[in-house]
Amino acid sequence: MSLSKLGFQKKLTWGFSALSLMSLGLAGFISFYFTSEIVKNLSVSNLTDRIRSTEAVIEVSYQEGMARENRSMDAWGEKIVRRITLSSDEPKIVQAENQETHEKTELSIPRLAYDGKTVSDDSVVDEISANSHEDVTFFARTSKGLYRVSTTVKRLDGKRAVGTYIPATSPIYETLSSGKRYAGRAKVIGQWYTTAYEPIMQKGELIGAYFMGVPDTSLERIKAYLRSQKLLKTGYFFILDSQGQFVLHPTREKENAIDAKDLDGKTIFKDIIEKKEGLITYRWLNAETKQAQDKIAVFRYFPQFDWYLSASLNSAEVLEPTFTLKIILLSVSLAMTVLMGIATMLFGRRLGSTLSGIADQLVDSSDTVRSRSERLTDAASALSRGSESHASALQETAAAVEEIRATVTKNLSTTEATENRSQLAANEAELAKTSLSELVASMSRISTNTEKTRDTVETGNHEIETIISLIAEIENKTKVIDEIVFQTKLLSFNASVEAARSGEHGKGFAVVAEEVGRLAQMSGTASKEIRESLVKNRANVSDIISRTQKNTSEIIEVSTVSIREGLRTAETCREVLEAMTEKVSSTHAAISQITLASKEQAQGIEEITKAMQQIDEVSQKTASVAKESEGMATELSDASQQLNTSVANLRTLLHGESEESPRSDVDGPSDRNQSETSEAPSSLAVKKWAA
Repeated sequence: MSLSKLGFQKKLTWGFSALSLMSLGLAGFISFYFTSEIVKNLSVSNLTDRIRSTEAVIEVSYQEGMARENRSMDAWGEKIVRRITLSSDEPKIVQAENQETHEKTELSIPRLAYDGKTVSDDSVVDEISANSHEDVTFFARTSKGLYRVSTTVKRLDGKRAVGTYIPATSPIYETLSSGKRYAGRAKVIGQWYTTAYEPIMQKGELIGAYFMGVPDTSLERIKAYLRSQKLLKTGYFFILDSQGQFVLHPTREKENAIDAKDLDGKTIFKDIIEKKEGLITYRWLNAETKQAQDKIAVFRYFPQFDWYLSASLNSAEVLEPTFTLKIILLSVSLAMTVLMGIATMLFGRRLGSTLSGIADQLVDSSDTVRSRSERLTDAASALSRGSESHASALQETAAAVEEIRATVTKNLSTTEATENRSQLAANEAELAKTSLSELVASMSRISTNTEKTRDTVETGNHEIETIISLIAEIENKTKVIDEIVFQTKLLSFNASVEAARSGEHGKGFAVVAEEVGRLAQMSGTASKEIRESLVKNRANVSDIISRTQKNTSEIIEVSTVSIREGLRTAETCREVLEAMTEKVSSTHAAISQITLASKEQAQGIEEITKAMQQIDEVSQKTASVAKESEGMATELSDASQQLNTSVANLRTLLHGESEESPRSDVDGPSDRNQSETSEAPSSLAVKKWAA
């Protein structure tokens, strides 16, 4: 059956059922996956806890054994060791066996004595063992290690384990060589013992050792406990040592598995020894079913026993509880899918009824839309024709306005050029007026400076006249000097006369008088020369002053007259320029007003042009809108047809292709009146859905 022939109700039911099944299946898968991981992690955590609890038990048992042996050695060791001495007898040559490698070699064994009795006598160790209830051994130091001289430890054949030695490479030997006691687990002739070794020292050197120990039976108890533990159905514990040998295993005990591989070729036991602690997963062939199994192993290393304790589980057994969860989730998913299908079927039936009602209303609305779209087409055609006529008239008006705008623009250009020239003339006149004002000011300053110069010259003349007066006074003073010179000469002459009269006593005074007369003569001559020079210079100075006053007066008078005439001429020019500047400014203002008016006129014409353009654009938009409206009306009519087709498809969806449409007027126009189609189909659909 084709899917397109199914009704809406069946499609909805099947679709939601499939979606529900996929959603629940996905949720179940995610839940199962995370649950499996949680169960696996819990199992691993449980195994780890059990291994750690086993480790704690082993550690307690080990510590108890060590404490017991230390107590025994404390009680017996010191009093026995101090009674051991190195005998003076000749060393004994024997064939000794290395207890680890079983290699035999010839050794020279020194002789030890216990209270003077050779320790090689078994009665000594038997007596001590009987009293201490432990095995006892005396060792003598050799070049290869510690040789068993006497012991109560026996081989598997029942013979005493003499003739063997602990090699010098052993930790026991190294500890005893330093003079310290060794206590711990030790392998004695193939069997594990809880032991204590006390060094026998003489003069600070090791000469032998005293051993006390008991077989370590706790290990067997631990192994028995681990064998009894079952991990789920087929899981088990196993123990490896550092050599890869199974210390404990359900079927392979004492086998060496260091090179054993799983089904993927991994050396899992070697990995356990290398990692010492952790978790590994591997695939192993079941010995009984011969089928491959996915397994998990958790392991941990116990250095006290050299054990790698491991717990192995079958992954399928770990995840077995989740299989039940898987079945439950699958059952719930199927049940929920069935319930979802029933609910969807009921819902689809009701929704289909509502959608059928909506389809009927859509048909009515489609008919109404188609009728109104036809009327809208007619109106749009009329509007388009009117807009085209209006646009033609506007274009003619715009052409006329454009011619006016061109004329005004040309006048505005001419006016602006005239305004610029008048502005330039006004600026030049203003500049000339400013320069002339500066010239007048400069000439005024020159006139003032000329007056000051005349005053300065007159002042200089007065000062020169004062100098002439001073020269006259100096001339008068020279006359006084001449008078003084005359009087001095006279006095000198009189003094000479008096000195002559005095005879011999007046000679010195006569010389002085003569010298004074000579000086007076020189002063008179100098005074005469000064007076003559002053008279001559006074006449020259007076002549110079007369000429200077005359020339200066003439120059100042001419300059004063010229400056006054220049000031009058400059003032006249300034007044003329001021008048011319005022007229140029008035002319420029008038031209500016004309320019402003022209600009306003051009702006007004520009606004008219813009308005005409806007009107033209509106007309064009109106015509465009009219055409678009006509196209939209056509599209609306087409959409009405498409709506009818969609309604037909909706009915096919609701009822399938096999059912016929319940209405016969899907593709034809509705004959209902306007009042019947005014109700909105969506509101009717809401009412039906609410019902």
